[in-house]
Amino acid sequence: MLLLGNVEHPYSLVEYRGLSVSECGESCLRNALFPCRSFLFGRRSQQQTYCGLTHQNRAGLLQNPGSFEPSHSLNYYEIARNLDACDEEDVKFELVSGRYMTDRPLRTSQVSSAHECLALCRGDAKCRSASYDYRRRVCYAHSDTLRTGVDTNVKRNPQMNYFEKVCISAGSVCDKHWAFERVPGKELVVGGSSGSQSKVSVEANTREECQAACLAHRDFVCHSAEFNYQLSECRLSPHSRFTGGTGEAKLEDSKFVVDYFENNCVREVRGFCSTKKYRDQELVLADLVIGTMSQEDCLQRCLNSVDFVCRSFSFERDTQTCFLSHHTRKSAPKGATLRLPGTDLVELGACFDVSVECEPHVMRARVRSNMVFKGKVYTRGRPSTCSQDISNSMDFTLPIQLAGSDCGTVSKVSITNSLSRYIAEF
Repeated sequence: MLLLGNVEHPYSLVEYRGLSVSECGESCLRNALFPCRSFLFGRRSQQQTYCGLTHQNRAGLLQNPGSFEPSHSLNYYEIARNLDACDEEDVKFELVSGRYMTDRPLRTSQVSSAHECLALCRGDAKCRSASYDYRRRVCYAHSDTLRTGVDTNVKRNPQMNYFEKVCISAGSVCDKHWAFERVPGKELVVGGSSGSQSKVSVEANTREECQAACLAHRDFVCHSAEFNYQLSECRLSPHSRFTGGTGEAKLEDSKFVVDYFENNCVREVRGFCSTKKYRDQELVLADLVIGTMSQEDCLQRCLNSVDFVCRSFSFERDTQTCFLSHHTRKSAPKGATLRLPGTDLVELGACFDVSVECEPHVMRARVRSNMVFKGKVYTRGRPSTCSQDISNSMDFTLPIQLAGSDCGTVSKVSITNSLSRYIAEF
């Protein structure tokens, strides 16, 4: 239980009298009428204690009139899994780009990367969150969080990121620097709609449970999730703001109190990738800074990044310094991309990974992509006789017939073992 202040609201759905605060909390946890997420406790009269349960938490209640009025007799409590009771392997970080906390920090440290900043916070039980200044290379450790802190202590800065400790029990290993990036007040729109046809609703009482459901989902690779605080609705999606290519998927303001969560624990396709270079530009929010031998070396480090999903890099030509980032120019906060002569900003585009399964009479070329593909795939020179029309898919297969000339296959016989090998280009 988290005590979040001497405030009250008129939205209790179930009320009790004469309970202790621990009994009130137990009543909330065991409530079978609705998922209880918070409660009021105190005295509304001098005779008996008051206990009021509701299905909403702070984020949802704040959208309702008359919520969180100052109170001299009641306290507001929220049901949450305390970090102190969280198993060490379940403690993850959640990232919010372009934000920082202005309250007095526990500690200020000069470190070279956000990863070092997170390591300092992880090793300190008092540290609940951290803000990192990418330009000044300064780490601010906090004992408070955006969830429990005063909203006026949260500011925007395109050259800073905010990281918060969260407890996510998913039964799966995620050793990335952060598990999810949270974008407050946004929802994913795919192909001009909210993408509800491709989203799956699952049961979750908190945003951490929603994130855990995304990590544990097996029907498809969960690239993102959304949590509606008012309805306590969790929706999982096989898409993210990056999978739509040129505008097919994007984030828009939500009409409800919804946060968008991007899964950083996924393993993105990185077989054959297109790139686009922007000369004399730099993306300030670099998640990893390393020395390299060349721009090609920097590209390979981005393609093979294991600490986060790398989507762009800035390469400083004179010093041969490589700055890797999970952001692109489009996703980064406004003001995070700067003009810097002598530096190239390179973004990864569509990536494809191709594997082949051989059967007695057919080869099946399986193509996986990091972006939605819409079009035709065919063997070289055979767009009419050996092709497949693909409609908005990230995982598709092209069957290639071995016999005949429809697919242009060529048979090569090995003299040593008398086996035939078939080759086809597409």
